[in-house]
Amino acid sequence: MIFNYLFSSQPPAFVKFGWPLLAGFILLLIISIALKYVIVKKVKVIYRPLVRKIARAFGWIGLIGIILWFFRYERSPWLSMRLLLWLAILSLLIWIIVICFKESKKIPQRQKKIWETEKKKKYKGG
Repeated sequence: MIFNYLFSSQPPAFVKFGWPLLAGFILLLIISIALKYVIVKKVKVIYRPLVRKIARAFGWIGLIGIILWFFRYERSPWLSMRLLLWLAILSLLIWIIVICFKESKKIPQRQKKIWETEKKKKYKGG
């Protein structure tokens, strides 16, 4: 049952979740653009790489999701499989978790480096 559900080469058209799914992917794309061009300038320097990476992840998954949604809407064989949409959503979650885990280790190092540079500037008078 689950195998047929996920690997059906031409699943039926969206019934309930089609338009909210599209709205979610478009929202991810809009959030990505906002993070990349507006919000990143207002964030502290040590958090900017984290915000940039999250914006990149949202942008890619939003774009891939919209493309997959279009193939599902048009009922294109093989490219409209439910498995591909599930993989896109799952990859977003894994990608965000990995980014946050890696950056949580780098942020204290960056903060320490910035603190040391400010301390040196304070003593040098510059």
